[in-house]
Amino acid sequence: MPSIAAFSQFVERYGHARVKANHKEAEFNLGQWVHVQRRRYRASKRSGESFEALDDLNFVWAVR
Repeated sequence: MPSIAAFSQFVERYGHARVKANHKEAEFNLGQWVHVQRRRYRASKRSGESFEALDDLNFVWAVR
């Protein structure tokens, strides 16, 4: 999954999982993708595989 790969690269590079809304990895809008993942999480519309993969990378589900 290229989106999770981009997120993984971000975490590896910066040492944290708090992606700013306007952040891009190459031409991929990672910030927007992270926003959508958080929205799906809140609405419980996530696949088990991607949810677990993001949890393994310490995805920040709530930023408030």
